[in-house]
Amino acid sequence: MHNRLRTVQILEKRTDTLRTLIRRNASEHQILKAAVKLREARIRVVNAQIGEMPSVLTTPEQTRRVAKLVKEIESLQSTPPLDFVANIRASLDSGA
Repeated sequence: MHNRLRTVQILEKRTDTLRTLIRRNASEHQILKAAVKLREARIRVVNAQIGEMPSVLTTPEQTRRVAKLVKEIESLQSTPPLDFVANIRASLDSGA
């Protein structure tokens, strides 16, 4: 539980950092670097969710859940960092 809580806090920090860089019109290199770190943080959160599951006796439900989380990780890994930038920019433009 503590591990996931910490990874969620890191994810929030990475999101705030990217949002701040975009607001300040930082260089594309800085924004891209922050977006890569954000993607890595999201992957760590999903890995932490998998790590919290008890592994002594896995049920079919757990197996399905792990498979779903693994697919989510694969999806995040294949998402270009610029997509994260676009999402943050869109949320800033909409006033969120």
